[in-house]
Amino acid sequence: MDQPCAKHFWKESFHGRRNNQQLHGRSNSEFTTNNMENYFATFTASFKSENGYHIAKAITPDVPRSPTDFLYGFVHSTSHDQIEADVRYGTIYNNELSVSKNEARAWHEVIVNFWRVMDALSQLDEAHSGAWTSVYDLWKDVVNALLRGYSAGHFASWTIPCLYAAAKYLRTFAIKADDSLQQNGSTGADGHFNDDADGESGRNDKLEDAARQINRIFSLCISDR
Repeated sequence: MDQPCAKHFWKESFHGRRNNQQLHGRSNSEFTTNNMENYFATFTASFKSENGYHIAKAITPDVPRSPTDFLYGFVHSTSHDQIEADVRYGTIYNNELSVSKNEARAWHEVIVNFWRVMDALSQLDEAHSGAWTSVYDLWKDVVNALLRGYSAGHFASWTIPCLYAAAKYLRTFAIKADDSLQQNGSTGADGHFNDDADGESGRNDKLEDAARQINRIFSLCISDR
């Protein structure tokens, strides 16, 4: 049986949710009907051109600053209750994404987990509260989803830049998490990630865990034939 048209689903679904959010005082500019559609249009175009760097950018956790930022719409146009379905229509039911169902399901898992990271970062950044340990754990879910996709042979070699992004931000968030634990909950929520932050003072539990996960990424790459 034919699946519902993704564009029709997004327009109908987001129109209803946008009206609901307006009733609760959220800005109309935050809930335009094409935010998720734009994200997956870019994602699909990157697949068609086999541009691994653009795919990696689509799952790079840069904190969006305003409604005009690309990922701002991606984060704010859906919710925890809707994200699974929204991403399903951009991956598994996306007829323009010429991949197998298994690969589409694998990307669905990656992007759903990526959205959860972005949601956590946005809340931490906007409310100046939240736990970097939670962000780290959520990002590790993204890493594990990527590793499962590559281990199962679902992801093409040209998408390897995704693993670089995975490892880079695993280390970044681990340092933030360890620092926040040492500072009794200080979030450092300016949204600017310092790759050269000093994570060697005090306990480095998350950084040590990140090293183990990065070794898994390295092992996957060197074992690939």
